[in-house]
Amino acid sequence: MDTTLDRERCDCAKVGGPALHPGAALPRIAFSAEEWNELHKVGTPVRVTLDDGRVWYTRTRSEAWNLGHGQPVVMLEGKSGGYSLARVLCAACEASSVG
Repeated sequence: MDTTLDRERCDCAKVGGPALHPGAALPRIAFSAEEWNELHKVGTPVRVTLDDGRVWYTRTRSEAWNLGHGQPVVMLEGKSGGYSLARVLCAACEASSVG
């Protein structure tokens, strides 16, 4: 697991973005695609919770978009397809929610 990604400062918390439950693997709330895109550029370092609960660090490789049923997703480096924003947390937000 690569934990050496840049921890850029982020304003997510200031606008009500995801915050981790103590000890939880997933963010408490998710961004809409539009909110994510306003705050995060393509290439943002992120923490992703995989289906099996493992945590993986990577970067986004697209802007977020909504699937046909409304679920906001984003593409990630090293993965195919879109990942739900409910499973994606910018690395800067993770860093600011720890400690």
